Amino acid sequence: MKKHLKNNIFRILFTIVSLILIFVFHNQIINSYTDFARWLFPVNSNRNGELFKIVLSVLGALGILYGLYISLRRAKAIEQGVEKQGEAIEIQSKQIELSRKSQTDERFKNAVEHLGSEKEPIIFGGIAELHQIARENKNEYSEIVFNILCSYIRTNSNINTNKKTSILQTIVDFLFSKSIDNPYLGFKANLKNSNLIGINFINANLESANLSNSRLSSFYNSNLSNTILEGTIFFLSNIENVNFTDSKLNRTIFYDTKINDCDFNVYKDYSTASFIEGNIEKVKFENIEVIDWNFIGVKITDTSFIKCKIISTIFSASCLHNVDFIDIELFMSNDFRATQFVSVKMHDFIISKSNFKGCRTERGFRSPFFKDLPISIGIEPDMCGINFINTTLTKCIEGILTQKDIDEIEEKFESLQSKVLK
Repeated sequence: MKKHLKNNIFRILFTIVSLILIFVFHNQIINSYTDFARWLFPVNSNRNGELFKIVLSVLGALGILYGLYISLRRAKAIEQGVEKQGEAIEIQSKQIELSRKSQTDERFKNAVEHLGSEKEPIIFGGIAELHQIARENKNEYSEIVFNILCSYIRTNSNINTNKKTSILQTIVDFLFSKSIDNPYLGFKANLKNSNLIGINFINANLESANLSNSRLSSFYNSNLSNTILEGTIFFLSNIENVNFTDSKLNRTIFYDTKINDCDFNVYKDYSTASFIEGNIEKVKFENIEVIDWNFIGVKITDTSFIKCKIISTIFSASCLHNVDFIDIELFMSNDFRATQFVSVKMHDFIISKSNFKGCRTERGFRSPFFKDLPISIGIEPDMCGINFINTTLTKCIEGILTQKDIDEIEEKFESLQSKVLK
C-alpha cells in the first residue's frame, strides 16, 4: 500500500514539473518543433501537421507499449500470487496430512492396546477399529493389521484351549472374506498350531495359508487351495463346497467329518490323509497320488477316483456306494477288508496285491463301526457290488474275515484316533 502511494506521488510531481518546464520553455519548444518540421518536410506547406501526425503515432505506439508493459507486470503479479497461494495450499495440505496421520497412528496405538483387555467389548472395539484403519489406509496398514490379528488368533487359540470363540469368529470373518473390497486379499495367513474348533469359515478365502498342526471345524463355500494342512485335524467338521486344489495334506486327519461337493486335487508330494468315521459325498479325487491314505469306517458316496495312483491305501470297514475307480494309473497293495461295495465301478486298470477279505454288498456298519465288525467273521466275501470292466485282479486276497483281520483294522483305527484325542 505504501509503495503504491509513493508511486502515485512520484507521477504527480513528474507531471507538475513537466508542465512547468513546458510553460517556461514553450517558445523554444515551438521554434524547435517548427525548425525540425521544416528540415523533415522542406517542400511541404503542411509540414507542422505532418510532423504532428508522426508525433501522435509515436506517442500512440509508446502508449500501447506501456499498456503491454503494465499488463505484463499485472500477469506476473497474478502468477506470483497464484504460486504463493499454491505453496500455501501445499503447506496446508501437508499439515493436514501430518495431522491425519498422527490421528491415525494414535487410533492404531489405542486399538492395539484394546486387544490386550480382559473385557470382550473393548477387544471387539479394538478389532473393529483396526479393521477400519486397514480399510481406510490399505497401503500403509492393511498388512500389519492382518499380521497382528493372525498373531492374536494364534496366541488365543493354542492347540490345548480356545476360550474366545466369538472374538476369533469376528476376526476370521474380517480377515478371510471373499469380498473384493477386503483389504487383506492376497496376504498369506500364518495360523499354525491354532485350535479353531467351533469357528466356522463361511465364504472364506484361505489360499496359501499355513494351518499346519491346527484343529479345524467347519468350512462352507471356501477356498483352501495351496494351503498347508500338514498334521492338521478336522474334528467333527462339516466341509462343503471347498476347494483343496494343491493343498498339502501330509498326516492330515478328518475325524468323523462330513465332506460334500469338494475337489481334492491335492499337492502330490504332501498327501497322506486319513479319513476315519465320517461321510464323503460328491467328492473328486482326480489326477492325484493316493499313497498310504486311510479310509476307515467311512461312507463314501457318489465319489470319483479318476486317473489316480492308489497304493498301500486302506479302505477297511467302509461303505463305497456309487464310487468310480476309472483309468487308474497304478492300483496295488490296497486294503478293502470288511468293505461294503454298492454300484462301484472299476474300469480299465490292473488291481494287484490288494486284500478283499470279508467284502460284502449287504448292510454297512453302524458307528462306532468296530462294534459290528465281529458279525462279518466267517462270512463268505461278496464282490458282486463291484462292476469290473477291462480290469484284472492279480495276486489279490479274497477270503473269509478273521479275528486277526479285525484286530488289525481296530489297531489302525485306534492309532489314528489317539492322535485326534490326545
